[in-house]
Amino acid sequence: MTKDALPKFRRRLLQTGIVLLMAAGHAKPQHPPAVQQLIGELAPCSVLHKELDRGAYGSGVDQPYMVRMRESGVKRALLELHGVIHGNRVENVRVARQLYFRHFDGPDSQISDEATLQAIETSGLSGELESLARSRMLAAPFVRGEFRLFAGNQVFSFVEFFASPWLREENVAVLRSVKPKPRIRSILDGDAAGTKALLKSHKFTTKDLNLALFDSAISRYDNTDVIRLLLTAGAEVNARTTDGITPLMLAVGHPCNIRPLLNGGADLNARDKWGRNALQLAREAKDATAIRLLEEAGAK
Repeated sequence: MTKDALPKFRRRLLQTGIVLLMAAGHAKPQHPPAVQQLIGELAPCSVLHKELDRGAYGSGVDQPYMVRMRESGVKRALLELHGVIHGNRVENVRVARQLYFRHFDGPDSQISDEATLQAIETSGLSGELESLARSRMLAAPFVRGEFRLFAGNQVFSFVEFFASPWLREENVAVLRSVKPKPRIRSILDGDAAGTKALLKSHKFTTKDLNLALFDSAISRYDNTDVIRLLLTAGAEVNARTTDGITPLMLAVGHPCNIRPLLNGGADLNARDKWGRNALQLAREAKDATAIRLLEEAGAK
């Protein structure tokens, strides 16, 4: 190698090293076989699919309640708990709702038939999860935010359980109750049975239904069933906020909820007050799944 060639060689070596580092930075993590199987079972739009794919998964250590869940045909459970602040402690904790799902995520997941719910109760799974949920709420930190927690304040928590040790259960926190309208929690939680009961027992205005549809679009999980119920009840699929935002635009961050809105007649070309449509928002967010779904539907 000549003296003049040495700098060139070093430059090439440096460039090669940079390329290799960039490739390593973009390489997907190597997943355990059980995680890879879960990824294959979940739709690409699922938040769980995305978390697992980027390497955010649980310990892989099976727990007794997980075994009981699988035996009962329950993949995911969500418990809502209420309590009261006494001093610096939460007391009088009670379970307000128990939701069970036959799939980790996806449409038609909620278990709502009485026979299966009774079997879950009889098996002891319901009581076991209640006990665990209470323990987790009592050990959870307070989320004070803009509120101050005083003795007598009503508080609540949500505790989630998965039947797989590879899925990470969200951290539990204690929040102050603010008495939201009855539609909110059922709609956000993907509680189709609860939403159906609310729609039957309450008379909601079109404005109320539209607000509920916005809530449904930002649900963490696939909320297809709730979205369909709201649209059937009279919610306007192209309703807008004061900023011109539509439910479809909100669903960009929760792409499993894009398809039911499109099926309900969502306008792909609607733009917010800044001139952005849903596809532009998806591109800004760099959400490949949302981009694909919108482009397949004809968005430009």
